[in-house]
Amino acid sequence: MSEVKERQSLEYWAGRAPEYSELHMKSYRSDKRMRFASQVAMSLPAEDNIKALDIGCGSGFMTMLLIDAGCSATGVDFSEEMLAMARKNLAKRGYEAELMCMNAHKLEFPDGSFDFIVSRNVTWILEDVDAVYAEVMRVLAEGGVFLNLDANYGKAFNEAEARGETPTHPTQSLEQLLMRNDIARDLPITLVDRPQWDIEQFWKLGASEIRCRRLGAGQNTPGSAQFALEVHKGRSGLGDDANCVNALDTPSQPVLREEGSGADASALEARAKVMLVDYMKMGVFEFDPRKFVVRKEGVPVKLTPKEFNLLLTLARNAGSVVSSDALVKAAWGSEYSDGHANVAVYVSRIRRKIEEDPKNPRYLMTRWASGYVFFPDGRE
Repeated sequence: MSEVKERQSLEYWAGRAPEYSELHMKSYRSDKRMRFASQVAMSLPAEDNIKALDIGCGSGFMTMLLIDAGCSATGVDFSEEMLAMARKNLAKRGYEAELMCMNAHKLEFPDGSFDFIVSRNVTWILEDVDAVYAEVMRVLAEGGVFLNLDANYGKAFNEAEARGETPTHPTQSLEQLLMRNDIARDLPITLVDRPQWDIEQFWKLGASEIRCRRLGAGQNTPGSAQFALEVHKGRSGLGDDANCVNALDTPSQPVLREEGSGADASALEARAKVMLVDYMKMGVFEFDPRKFVVRKEGVPVKLTPKEFNLLLTLARNAGSVVSSDALVKAAWGSEYSDGHANVAVYVSRIRRKIEEDPKNPRYLMTRWASGYVFFPDGRE
């Protein structure tokens, strides 16, 4: 980051620290907390003793969600003022995490240090996001996941400015907003289409699987399109010995503590509030459920709506056996009872469209007496 931009950013975030902390702790005590906790639950690796990193931790909102999810958490931020707020907020709740002053462009950790990395509303205001993403992939362990919750806020600010609108925010002064806009105005990340650009960068960096969930417009930034980008590195944990699951059931995840209630709110409840994934890229396949489009090696695969729903259900559970019951519900609905025989017919049709040799499939496999399993990378 250039000295001028870094100085501007430090001044902006230092000035916002008390107000920013109050705003986000209010969110932590509200329903908004579960909105982001559900995103963590959806993306968290299914392992024990997860080491997690919060990049741009600010006043500690996401760091606390990581602790709630049972992670050993580390938070980094380049603003000492923000870190002071984070230490205060965590201590107030009896939470422990390692909080460090660090620049996201150069993370001071060994390769493969973390199983799970999160970042919320950070990358939109960074000068060299390519370098940050390269650092993320470097410190992410094999089989780890990066969750980036962000939006192209800078683009929304520029468009509002072009319309002659005066920026407003419920807790920021006009002076702060003008400083924010000045920082973001000509950043490279402001000038690209997101999250498409982010997806392509991670694919170039060797991601093994990418999922993107649309979260809607930001409450205080009309015109922004918030997204949750879930990036997997290396092994996916998929294999021939994967457990048989029902695709319409939610896999178990670590429990999230509900503050002050005396009861636990499970990740199953949290996940029910989340929009379905609207983009997935895994192996040689891409899925865009909003457009009913599947691509294999960049080439569109022509599928009927039922074929698409069946393949998408299998893809969302890649590597795990999906029962015929689950596939019937996905394609025909839960009230339909005669779809079992048709599943085999539709699987055969899908194979003719995605397999080089449908009689010797590599991607869509049958597991007799159990169901079907999809391998996006293929099986030799």
